[in-house]
Amino acid sequence: MKFTASLATVFLATATAWAGPLTPAVPVVNPMPSISASGISVRLEHFTTVPNGAPQLIQPIMDGSGRLAINETGGRVYLTTKAGGVLSTPYLAHASAAPGFDGGLMGLAFHPDFATNGRFYTAYHAQTGSGITPLASSTAGVNEIVIREWTASNPAASSFAGTSREVMRMSMPSQGHTVGMIAFNPNTTATNHPDHGKLYIAMGDTGDNQSYLSTARDLSVPYGKVLRIDPTPNGAIPFTVPADNPLIGQAGAEPLVWASGLRNPQYLSWLRGGAQTMFINDIGEANIEEVNTGIAGGDYGWSIREGAYATFRDPAVGLGFSSGMFELEPGTDSGLLYPIAQYDHDEGQAIGAGLVYQGSAIPALVGKYIVSDIVNGRLLITDVTGLGSDSNPAGAVGFEELSLIHQGLPQTLLDILQAPRADARLGVDDDGELYILTKAHGDVFRLVADIPAPPALPILMTGLAGLLAVRRVGSVRRLVSP
Repeated sequence: MKFTASLATVFLATATAWAGPLTPAVPVVNPMPSISASGISVRLEHFTTVPNGAPQLIQPIMDGSGRLAINETGGRVYLTTKAGGVLSTPYLAHASAAPGFDGGLMGLAFHPDFATNGRFYTAYHAQTGSGITPLASSTAGVNEIVIREWTASNPAASSFAGTSREVMRMSMPSQGHTVGMIAFNPNTTATNHPDHGKLYIAMGDTGDNQSYLSTARDLSVPYGKVLRIDPTPNGAIPFTVPADNPLIGQAGAEPLVWASGLRNPQYLSWLRGGAQTMFINDIGEANIEEVNTGIAGGDYGWSIREGAYATFRDPAVGLGFSSGMFELEPGTDSGLLYPIAQYDHDEGQAIGAGLVYQGSAIPALVGKYIVSDIVNGRLLITDVTGLGSDSNPAGAVGFEELSLIHQGLPQTLLDILQAPRADARLGVDDDGELYILTKAHGDVFRLVADIPAPPALPILMTGLAGLLAVRRVGSVRRLVSP
């Protein structure tokens, strides 16, 4: 298996080889219109507070129990029910269970057959040289990314007991933009489904040195990619490369790569049923936050593209350093895929979770794609029905904002938290109902429909008729006669 880091790549020459013929680029001053209010309000109900703070993800176990799992970056996994409440003893204390663990527990995924096989997976940072041989030469002083399999002896238990093993370990050239979410396709209940048991791994471009300028589109390395593995051992190798991965047999390509050209993919989700579309949310650099649909073998263009625009790193633009973006004409580079939805940094700084709402508690949101901005905590919605990433840079839609109601008042998440940063992420339970995490504060809220109270009736009558009217209204609104 080829898995070597080409850190000596000269970016300009590499990017020139990648770039196709382009029409002259036009500078873009303000790429996206301001986000307007959607007219939809949702109410935040406090669900729980995670001890020690820093919750990263909330998700259903999907074993029929209704339990939810919350992992926090310090290394603990907690279980709770849909009733919420205070979490106390962790299900798994990952920091003590994984030797050499010294970084964030970033990803958690339960196998579709967890109820019977007890398997779940974590993605985390570990010290260099603390486990199995990494898939590329390690870098001194830089953490490695580990995918670990855990097998619970009793999947129904409230605390973990069982065994674990390393499935894969990846070195990194630098510490930035590392592993994001890991996930299984939730549509694969049948064991003969080609995606059943295949683990998707969202890997950032390791962007805190100049090597990241070329890693995302370099198919020989795992950075800036979505990877896909079968965690089943293959002889002495602790995982299996799926035979239907898109780059199998391609010269010079790492066969684990499923999609490329991503900067910092943070969240993967699937439409449950129907088209079963996969979505990838990718954090931008200086300008654009984007939503893509997952396409096997797809190239989403980073770092010569940010959203639906060219960056100064595209040699066809012919500019020196600039933080600006440049317009492209439709069809100018058919080999790249463009987002289905995007917003710019006037509206938010980092796209977090994103998913199609398929619950029932908020009828106005059914079928809408909802995202959270990590930094300011805004919740944004749009309609992506029938959309798919393709070669048309003009195909992306914009967003509208949800209004948040807390304790009866419209407030922003930053107002609720009384903080300058929300560190917000979304999750769902097995009914598809929405939750929002605040990583910096440990709070978890459940989202429900905000049902306005009926307007108070004017009290125009006097005497007995007036009192009766007040009492009838009072049975609904608890009005008190003046």
